[in-house]
Amino acid sequence: MPATPAHTRSTGKGQRERSQEPRPEIVEALQEFTSAEAAMRRRSRRVLPLGETDLLALRHLLRDQVAGNITRPGDLARALGITTASTTSLIDRLARDGYLVRENDPTDRRSIVLVPTARAMAPSSGPESLIQQILLDATVGLNDTETGRIVEVLRRLARALDGIDADALTEPQHGGS
Repeated sequence: MPATPAHTRSTGKGQRERSQEPRPEIVEALQEFTSAEAAMRRRSRRVLPLGETDLLALRHLLRDQVAGNITRPGDLARALGITTASTTSLIDRLARDGYLVRENDPTDRRSIVLVPTARAMAPSSGPESLIQQILLDATVGLNDTETGRIVEVLRRLARALDGIDADALTEPQHGGS
């Protein structure tokens, strides 16, 4: 009979308990994926019409729209971790290229909100859609349970990273060697 891995133990009903130990192999696999994605983005910059920050901004705008939230320039700056000057340049560029429009904020006429256009929402037929299809194809064969667990873990990792304060990265670490 194969040995039970140290991170699980049988409950006696054919089920396994969830590990209470960290799973470094998941973090390593995620780091491998993010490195591969970054390398692919560097290779594709020559042919993609939008830069990485542009794509991240559009994803944020579309997510907010689907959730029924409005996006103000300051919201976008915080979400992307960029300065207000960079945000202004980004918004100008996306508006000029037809990906978003500025509209008056319905709750505060002194402010503006950012609204993605049909161009931003249209499925692309270029390199972005090819990359998206390749990534989707890699998920074929997963069942609903596997998909749910992967999504849960990735979202948990994203929240953990989003929760890291820049000041915490400069503080001396405790408990290490």
